[in-house]
Amino acid sequence: MHFLIYFLNILSTNFNFTLGLVSFADGLSTAPLEHKTAYLNNLIQNHGLVIHSCYGSNKDITVYTSIGLKPKQIFIVGKVSKI
Repeated sequence: MHFLIYFLNILSTNFNFTLGLVSFADGLSTAPLEHKTAYLNNLIQNHGLVIHSCYGSNKDITVYTSIGLKPKQIFIVGKVSKI
């Protein structure tokens, strides 16, 4: 646990990562965006999690809109692809 906190502090300090909800899963998913959507929906519907805003890459936009977030609640980190 101490290593995890240390690691998150390094990410925050050295790479400008914002601290927030962190989740780890066993194994790898063949459909990571669908897994993320299902995971967040489970937290919202079954555990009462209220999500005010999210950040991620441009790939995460569909995930966050599918759980009901508005564009002003979604923050993109890194390069935004040209559409």
